[in-house]
Amino acid sequence: MSANKSTQKQVSWTAAIILTLISGLATNMVSKAIRVNMAAGLAPTEIIAQPEKLVASLFPPSIDPTDLLVSAGVSILVLLMMLLSADDRKTRTGAEEGSAKWATPKDMNKYMAEDPQWNLMFTATEGLCTQTNLTYRNLNVMVIGGSGTGKTRGYVKPNLILERADNPMSFVVTDPDGGTKRECADLLRKRGYLVQALDLNHMNKSAHFNPMDYIDPVTPEASVLQLVDNFMNNTSGTGSDQKEDFWTKSERALLTSLLAYEYFTAEKPSFLAAADRVLQMKASEKNGDEKSEFDMEMETAKAIADNLRELDRQHKLSPEDAALANGIDFACRQYETYAKGAGETKKSIIISVAVRTAPLQINTVRELMTDTEETEPTATESDWVEEDHNLALKTVGDKKTVIFLNLPDMDTSFNFIAAIMYQCLFQALIRQADDGQTGHLQYPVHMFLDEFANIGRIPNFERLIAVIRKRWISCSIIVQNLAQLKTMYKDSWETITGNCDNILYLGGKEESSEEYVSKQLGKETIQVRGSSINSGKGGGSTSWSAHARALLDEAELGKIPDEDCIYMIRGLDPFYSQKIRPISLPQDPAELKRFLKKNENSVYQGYNIHKRIGGLKIKQEKKHGWLARA
Repeated sequence: MSANKSTQKQVSWTAAIILTLISGLATNMVSKAIRVNMAAGLAPTEIIAQPEKLVASLFPPSIDPTDLLVSAGVSILVLLMMLLSADDRKTRTGAEEGSAKWATPKDMNKYMAEDPQWNLMFTATEGLCTQTNLTYRNLNVMVIGGSGTGKTRGYVKPNLILERADNPMSFVVTDPDGGTKRECADLLRKRGYLVQALDLNHMNKSAHFNPMDYIDPVTPEASVLQLVDNFMNNTSGTGSDQKEDFWTKSERALLTSLLAYEYFTAEKPSFLAAADRVLQMKASEKNGDEKSEFDMEMETAKAIADNLRELDRQHKLSPEDAALANGIDFACRQYETYAKGAGETKKSIIISVAVRTAPLQINTVRELMTDTEETEPTATESDWVEEDHNLALKTVGDKKTVIFLNLPDMDTSFNFIAAIMYQCLFQALIRQADDGQTGHLQYPVHMFLDEFANIGRIPNFERLIAVIRKRWISCSIIVQNLAQLKTMYKDSWETITGNCDNILYLGGKEESSEEYVSKQLGKETIQVRGSSINSGKGGGSTSWSAHARALLDEAELGKIPDEDCIYMIRGLDPFYSQKIRPISLPQDPAELKRFLKKNENSVYQGYNIHKRIGGLKIKQEKKHGWLARA
């Protein structure tokens, strides 16, 4: 910017000098012509009446002192006028109050691939290339749209069924009523995808999910703590930011102890088995020193762990046995926190934990959270039965996979299972990426978090969304309005939205959402005409002044047509575009062929998706596998 200013100043001074010299030369020649004609006896009126004589006397320029003096005076006068009119103040004509404007489709060329299969599509004309090393933009999307605005129909489903023969991806889809799975599962299986569902609407038809299968074997104690945090936060109502009282902290200690003890001692650890131990525990109000069978079991375990830890200090244990000793010791120490209470206190804690884990006593929940004895699921099984398989979260980044999460939309009792599933998924994918040679997954994974507010609070989500891009993980956070996000993530919602390089607004009538989108769109500068009338003299005046105006204000956002939407990407002006919608195709083969040929650049796989002419061309090098511009 400073270099441009310096160049502009140099040009201005050069122009001023040239104009001054031209003015001086012209004055010199006119002065000479007048002087010569007057010396020949012509009066000034005669000179004016005979301009041809004046012109004939102009050349050559004069070196007469009188003519030089006159030309010098005029040159100085011209230079002074230019200096006085010069203004170094910073100006941005037409952008005094704001420079917001709508982008054009061409603006997206360096971010969007020509072939739609390489894009995550947002509108009929705009999409973002999934190869983030080319665009330097993440694939995290904040989708805001009220009920019926096409969040699933016009965004999730088109991207899910878009054929990506050269760009395979895995997807995880929140599917509240199961409609997306019903419409897409068969097609996805035909394309070689492993399709599974964690179905909280029909648990007897769901794949099985045992959270204990996803405890990190490298840092199991920390992983247990995270699992307990998730369970506690999502069984405490919506106030996830509430301060914990004594009873809640005590519940946390006891649950941590039970889960850790189960993980380190059971041959096949089970979340249910750990919760069931609470029902076997006892505490006496009259005799606080009375011990239950489980109290004595924990004392024995603590003694064994102490002996093993002593052997470890003497370097007489294998790393595996040392880790086991440390794990049991961790469980026992957490139990000691609970056991220090009086008998009445311990009884209250036991009851509180039993109440909190009550949903785990429902038979269908127990069936869902119990592992099955199975072979590894495949995408090509002809006799596929969902309930015969465990959820394959650990291979989502290794195989083409689509996992659907079906949530009840009228009951939040089981949202904690959804939140735990997503926590386990994130942890499994991040471990897989970090342990690999490339630092990222084999297949990019995108999560369509529809009805995000109903999933439950995912632990540390505001941190996760900031670090998953490099691991080839991304999210579409889909909400009806921002108020939902603010309720669930009171202190961190801005961190979440700030880590989304893409915003897709599909319409709505919620005040805070409209205010947020309007602010993101920015302000433009418009010229406002002012007029005044002088009633006494019958005169008046008109003036123009620059004023700021929102590109679209809140009221206008609430009235955008159903077929339109707004897409914003970091670094570009916003796009006002058409939503993605299905196209009715001719049934006759000949007519269909003619139709597709005529609309080859504006219809893609049955949708009004436009091909990007002039966008990124993708090629894959066989040696390194790097994707780059062709």
